[in-house]
Amino acid sequence: MLEGIAALRAEGRVTYGYPVIHFFDVRIEGGRASLHDCQDARKVGQADDRTGKRISRGLPGTHMVAALIKESDGVWRVAKVDQLKVPCSPAARSPSLSLAGSSSL
Repeated sequence: MLEGIAALRAEGRVTYGYPVIHFFDVRIEGGRASLHDCQDARKVGQADDRTGKRISRGLPGTHMVAALIKESDGVWRVAKVDQLKVPCSPAARSPSLSLAGSSSL
């Protein structure tokens, strides 16, 4: 991720905005967890660092999957994030939580 930010900066670009998060299908098994997110990224994108002009913006229905690991200090940390090619619909998703013998996320 940091390499990606450095590459953007080298091209004179910065990111702006924050996605709207719609999480679903949370699964916790021991010290590992996964969750799906159907992000609305329409208010997120890249802008020219010098002028501030917006160059790109995200889309609604961006399907992200995060893998988390519970470290020895008890803190959950993101180990990996993938964007799936198939879009999702937040209206069709309702948050679900599956706990398999673990403390809450």
